[in-house]
Amino acid sequence: MSKKALFSKYLKELSAVALQGDAREESFYPGLADMLAEVAQASGRTHVRVTTLPKPTDAGNPDFRLWNGTDRIVGYVEAKKPTEERLDLIEDSEQLRRYRSTFPNLILTNFLEFRLYRNGERVETVLAARPVVLNRLRAIPPLEKTDELFNLLDRFLDFSLPKAFTAESLAVELAKRTRFLRDVVAQQLQQEQDAPGVLSGFFEAFQTYLIGTLTPEDFADLFAQTIAYGLFAARTRAGAASAAARPSTTSRTPSACCATCFASSPSATSPSSSPGVWMTSPKCSPSPTPPASSTATTTRARAATPSSTSTKPSSPSTTPQNASAGASTIRRNPWSPTSFARSTACSRPSSRNPTASPPTASRCSIRLRAL
Repeated sequence: MSKKALFSKYLKELSAVALQGDAREESFYPGLADMLAEVAQASGRTHVRVTTLPKPTDAGNPDFRLWNGTDRIVGYVEAKKPTEERLDLIEDSEQLRRYRSTFPNLILTNFLEFRLYRNGERVETVLAARPVVLNRLRAIPPLEKTDELFNLLDRFLDFSLPKAFTAESLAVELAKRTRFLRDVVAQQLQQEQDAPGVLSGFFEAFQTYLIGTLTPEDFADLFAQTIAYGLFAARTRAGAASAAARPSTTSRTPSACCATCFASSPSATSPSSSPGVWMTSPKCSPSPTPPASSTATTTRARAATPSSTSTKPSSPSTTPQNASAGASTIRRNPWSPTSFARSTACSRPSSRNPTASPPTASRCSIRLRAL
C-alpha cells in the first residue's frame, strides 16, 4: 500500500467515526492504532506493537505505547479529540510538561496534526489535514503533506535508547523520576490535610523531632530522593542478572542509604558532626537486646516522659517486636509525632551536654514500622 493510500484510508475511517455525531476521544483510537501499525509494517519494523491505553507509567497514562512486545519501548502517543484544534494550549499543560520531561520520544496529536518531541523539545510538526473540514464542514478532509507525515512517523519509530548509559545520562534519568515522585508526594500531602494519613504523619514527626524548619515542599523532595536513590542502590546491589524484586529490595538496600536519609539537609552532614537523628534499616548492625523487663521499663519511662527522647540518648535499642508491643499499649494514632518519637531508640545529643557523641548505627536505630 502506498503512503497516500495508507493515510487516505486513515482519514476516511476518522471521518466515518466523527460523522456519527456521538463519538468520544476514545472512539478514534482504533483508526490511529491501525495507521501506526501499518506505518511500522511499511517501514520494515515488523517487531513494533501498538498498545492502546497501556498500563500506567511513571508520569501518567498516555493513550498509546509502541514497543517491541517484550522489553524495549519505542515511544508514547498522547491523543486529543479532533475538535481540539489548539494544541499549543495542550503542549503547555501540566500533563504534557510531565510527559515531555519523562518520555524521550513522544507524539502529541489531535488525529490530524502531529507533533514529535525528543527529550522534551518539539522537533517536528506536520498538519496532515485541516481540522475545520472535519469539524465544521463535516466532510473527509483532503490529505496534505503525505511525505512529511510519513517521515515524522518514521523518525518516531526509529528511536532507541542508547545501549550504554553514561554517569551523566543516568543521573538525568534518575532525576526525572525523582521529580515526578516528589510531585506525587506533595499532592498526597495536600490531600491528607483534611484526613491525616501516613505521609502527613511522617511529615509532622520529621518536623517536630528532626528538622524544625522543614516545609511540605522540602519534605516531599527529601522523601522522594530517599526512595528513588535507595531503590537504585538496591538494584545496583542486585546485579545485572537479578531483578530487584520486592521481597529482596530491603535486604539489598544499603544501610548507609537509610543512615544518610537526611544527607541533603544542612542539619545532617556527617555521622561525626551532625546533631540530627540517624536512621538505619533492620539490616544495620543490631544493638544488644535488653531483657524483657528492661524493655518494659524503658517503654513505660518513655510514655511518662516523651520529651526524654529528644534530650538524651536512651539505653540500648529494643528489638522491633518489643518496641512495637510496648508502643501499642500507649498510642492511639500510629502516625502521630508522639508515636514516632516513642518508636525511636535514640535521638540527637542533649543541648545541655553538647560534648556527647552522636548516635551511631551500631548503638541505636529508628524503627519506622510503616516502611
